[in-house]
Amino acid sequence: MECKFCAIAMTGEDAYVVHQTELSTSFLDINPIADGHTLVVPKVHSELIWDMDKKDYLALMEDVRVVAGILQETMGSKTVGIAVEGLSVPHTHVHLVPVNSINALNPSLARPATPDELAEIHRRITQGGGKGNSKS
Repeated sequence: MECKFCAIAMTGEDAYVVHQTELSTSFLDINPIADGHTLVVPKVHSELIWDMDKKDYLALMEDVRVVAGILQETMGSKTVGIAVEGLSVPHTHVHLVPVNSINALNPSLARPATPDELAEIHRRITQGGGKGNSKS
């Protein structure tokens, strides 16, 4: 069976892509914990992050750092929570969730998002029209 995250990471199809590099694709989670919940997915398949080549691992973490900054700025959150997994989909992926409180990174808060909600969040992130944290 083909890995659905491999297909999305390589093509960006069927996803609200917010950032893409040579080595990863970042797109909105369809069952977000909070608005802006994004998955950063490496283009090279690996079920466990610890099995990744060191170069690919470091590149993934740099992409995570960049996307987290974009999310914090455009979503206006205090910080961005992080969780790494490969269980729900057997492909390493990093969850980035804009959060404002200690309990906000709770997976039980996840809910299906409508296409309209995803499109609006996608627009805010990719066009920089979020709440924004003014940084000088």
